[in-house]
Order: sequence, then structure tokens, then C-alpha cells
Amino acid sequence: MDCPRCASGNDKDERFCWLCGWDFNKGSEICHECGIEIKKNEECTVCFDPTSGWGDWETPREGDE
Repeated sequence: MDCPRCASGNDKDERFCWLCGWDFNKGSEICHECGIEIKKNEECTVCFDPTSGWGDWETPREGDE
């Protein structure tokens, strides 16, 4: 099994990564975009964009009508 934090190879039955100490049983994973620890099956709070899919728009500038 590869460690989600450091990518080192570990035995399938190990609880902790031999290189970085990652706890395989803690229910977390590493965000592939920014590298922070997140809960499994949840969105990264750093990378998550709540406005995605709203389309392209810009804030009106002064003088625009």
C-alpha cells in the first residue's frame, strides 16, 4: 500500500507508514491539489470553489453601467 502523504511503499497490514508515520486507520487523506490533510470523501476546504459552475463574470468597475 502506498502512503498518501509520502508515497512510500508499506506492507498491507501496517498501521503506520514506516517513513513518515502516517496513520492509515485515521480516516483521512491528502488533497491532491494543495497537499493538506482532509477527511475521506470530503471536499478540500482550501481548494473547493463554491462559485464553480456559475460562469465567467467580473465585478463591475467604476463608470460601467
